[in-house]
Amino acid sequence: MLSHQFQDYVARHLPSFLASRRAEARSLPWVVQRDLELFLTCRDPFFGHAVFVSPSCGRTFRLPFSCKRRSVCSHCISRRREERTHRLMTKVLSDLPYRHWVLCLPIALRRGLRFHPDALRDVQSCFVNAIFDHLRLAFARLHGRSGYLVHPGLISVPHLVSAGLAANIHFHGIAIDGVFVERTRGGPIEFIGLPPPTDDEVTQVALDVCLRTRDVLVRHGLWKDAEGEPRLTGVRGTLALGESTSIAFDGRAVHAEEVFAAATDGGRMFTIFARDRVEKGDRHGLENLVRYLLAPPFDERQFELMANDDLVLHRKRPAPDGTTSAQFAPHEVIHALTAMVADPKSHALGYHGVLGRSARLRKQITPGRKPDPRATLSLTEDDMNMRSPEERHAWKQIHLRAHRDEFLRCPDCQDKLILVELVGKNLRYTDLRWHPPDI
Repeated sequence: MLSHQFQDYVARHLPSFLASRRAEARSLPWVVQRDLELFLTCRDPFFGHAVFVSPSCGRTFRLPFSCKRRSVCSHCISRRREERTHRLMTKVLSDLPYRHWVLCLPIALRRGLRFHPDALRDVQSCFVNAIFDHLRLAFARLHGRSGYLVHPGLISVPHLVSAGLAANIHFHGIAIDGVFVERTRGGPIEFIGLPPPTDDEVTQVALDVCLRTRDVLVRHGLWKDAEGEPRLTGVRGTLALGESTSIAFDGRAVHAEEVFAAATDGGRMFTIFARDRVEKGDRHGLENLVRYLLAPPFDERQFELMANDDLVLHRKRPAPDGTTSAQFAPHEVIHALTAMVADPKSHALGYHGVLGRSARLRKQITPGRKPDPRATLSLTEDDMNMRSPEERHAWKQIHLRAHRDEFLRCPDCQDKLILVELVGKNLRYTDLRWHPPDI
């Protein structure tokens, strides 16, 4: 299915879906409804577009505005993935070994936590801190309690849905497979590689995560132990995300084939996968890992429209039960899209430890500020000062509604494009100095 066909499909069924939710007194949050409505306007010239001309070759470009949503629109997510991958590879991730960590939550938490963004962020912090404690402990086993300052680093990526569009909150992490060590604060730093974690060590990390998560749920009023239950085992209690249920507050390590499979305990346990490692110097492998974590959960081309107006999603990989496709009714498709909308205060990427944005050692371990070939696309301060207030406002709107590499350079002559006209709701700008013959 083409992208515009998928948008038309959602546009046909969204009003009835919203009406049914209102009839059931279950209206969508305004953020979810806003993202769905903006997705329907993405790349549609009727809802806004800009006209550019190249002063050298005279070529004219019409650029429809994008919604730039990070949750529903796979086109904008893909564009954002390219931008973030370029930034991570050139400015954040140095030539070091990295390990891919994955945390899967019990089924009872995979759906309901998205409605509690504060608790979800705290669970993500539990995941990161448990990995950092493991790395520090692994360093202490090798070198003893030396008193050195030990600095791990990690980038976390939360995912809200699975490949089959089921609500499934899980977390990915790209952790530096080692630590940076300072013998004295402010002194020289040294990178110390660490051996791969054993299954017992990964299981201990999972156990640490689940116990921290339990404390988070209690602190946010989302969990209450049943009377007389022991604290350090799987317990039965009341989970405020749904009905009274049982969660095994225990963890285990899993292999690659088990990451997407149903857990043998019915999905009641915390599981962690940590077997994939990117060796030092394998920049291609690291880039593939980053692109995989930042990829949209689906592509519109995976959908096929059936005669009864249902959609069939052809999966990228077989499901645990061997099925390669899933069929959705119209309202089921839109309901699946609502699960993809993240809290507006959350971050699609988390920088932790030595990679944190305000970390003291960040500048020493990230790649040097090499000249960016795309930097020439940026508008200089002189360019902005020479423009009228109306033109500056028009360019600001373009930056908000379009991707940068679409409007700054002509693909033929590489000259800077001139903004001729801006058309859209509450947007009207025309440069009378330029009148290309075909507009």
